[in-house]
Amino acid sequence: METKQTLWALTEEGNKIEEMLEESINFETGEVDENYDKLMDLKDEINTLVVNKGKDLIYVLRKQDNYADAIDEEIKRLQALKKSYTKKKENLSNYIKMCMITNGIKAIETPIGKLSVVNNAESVEIYDESLIDKKFIKTKIEETISKTDIKNAIKNGEEVQGARLVRNTRLAIK
Repeated sequence: METKQTLWALTEEGNKIEEMLEESINFETGEVDENYDKLMDLKDEINTLVVNKGKDLIYVLRKQDNYADAIDEEIKRLQALKKSYTKKKENLSNYIKMCMITNGIKAIETPIGKLSVVNNAESVEIYDESLIDKKFIKTKIEETISKTDIKNAIKNGEEVQGARLVRNTRLAIK
């Protein structure tokens, strides 16, 4: 019975065959020994297995994308549900507070809990920002590095200390 090989195992096997291929070549004379053709055939077989494994991995990666998308949608649904329940609680609390104030009731005690109308600490309410004196307005200065400007400068031949252009690789799935 044939066992399925992992991508890692196939890659390792391919690396070993590559080393054996190098050893089968006499670099001084350019001659190859009798194992060279067999090793090339093995390398081709491994490459075919890697390509076939790649097909399976595309399915797995797409499935992972689908799971991630489904989780994102579920998070949105749960956030909306949480927002709804939070709003309902806020509305009910305000309604209970209004009823208690209207009826002059400061507290309601029950075996499972206590409701009471209490004064909060003083806070400032800004009802018109345009009327606020400048001495109460603070300016925030935020420094950010513009990678776009740095990229353009380097491309135009300018040396930018602390930065360099790099080209990374990624796995594209189509």
